Amino acid sequence: MQGNEFWKFLLAAMLSLSSPAFSAGTGGKGGIGGTGHTGGIGGTGIVGVITDFGSIFVNGLEVGYGPDTPVEIDARPGSEKDLSVGEVVTVIAERRNGKLFARRISVVDPVVGQVSSIDPDHLLHVLGQTVIASGRTVISGNAAPGGYVRVSGFRMSDGAILASRIESIPPAESAIVSGPAESVQGNSFRIGGLLIHSASPVKPGSEVIVSGRQDGERLEAASISPSPSADLQGQVEKLDIQGFVRRNEDGNYLVDGMLLKGSGLRQDEFVHVSGKLSDGLHIDAEKIEPHPEHPVTPFPFEMAPLPFREELLERPGMDAPEKGIDIRTDRPEFSLHPEIPQQMLIHPQHLERDD
Repeated sequence: MQGNEFWKFLLAAMLSLSSPAFSAGTGGKGGIGGTGHTGGIGGTGIVGVITDFGSIFVNGLEVGYGPDTPVEIDARPGSEKDLSVGEVVTVIAERRNGKLFARRISVVDPVVGQVSSIDPDHLLHVLGQTVIASGRTVISGNAAPGGYVRVSGFRMSDGAILASRIESIPPAESAIVSGPAESVQGNSFRIGGLLIHSASPVKPGSEVIVSGRQDGERLEAASISPSPSADLQGQVEKLDIQGFVRRNEDGNYLVDGMLLKGSGLRQDEFVHVSGKLSDGLHIDAEKIEPHPEHPVTPFPFEMAPLPFREELLERPGMDAPEKGIDIRTDRPEFSLHPEIPQQMLIHPQHLERDD
């Protein structure tokens, strides 16, 4: 699974907390890329995209992990073999002999389910969610209406998802959607454009992972779990996270569901934030790096896939990836050795396209 400069950077920050910016599939030392911040007594919390393996690289940080490191996939038990380049992860890490080592790795996919349509602008619609695939998106398999996909990425203020990875999967009875609970009325609420019915009410604005059965235009929730970011409180002191700035109903700015204070913040600006976590999931930011505005071109899913490149995906000490995964690397902005992760400000309703 490969990521471009932007997504590789994100993956590197989550999987390796002390190495350079993410570089997917270089075959070299893996990890979570990052800023080199030293974790405090409570450790370091990282949210970003996996860009390389060996260790994992997330946000330019290299983070080591072992076969016994707990891994969760959408609030369900998994293993390190389930991790893929392009996935957004939340990592709780600690320092061991001067190096970052993951205590837990959690993957949270914004949506897993059946594709209802792909519009002329190549926007993917899954479970009432609008998914934007850019030239930086890792594509595994071929997405098509009626097929099933697993989408990793970041939500914007209007609920649209900028995908870091889109993976075709076999048909599944259970659908998954994650994000902030909005329009809460009794036991019903919405995530993006999907109406969800649950057995009990949820707190408005809370970040949740919902699994259940799709019933027409709604989802009947079988389970609701808090986002892994909610578990950072009390377990980490330092943070290194990426995400879109969102403004809540109280006028406060949030990134990954955590309150962020700072001047000059703009809604839907993609930022890389490092700092400390204080009470109530508040971020005391030491550094906020906005990504410069960058045009995003929706990626045509119907393009013929490139041949599989196994040498780009090998992970030391791990099984080789299965044959047949389609890896797209023919994009001008794609680099196997990015030095500086690109950041971007994206307005999905005004995506620029090549004519």
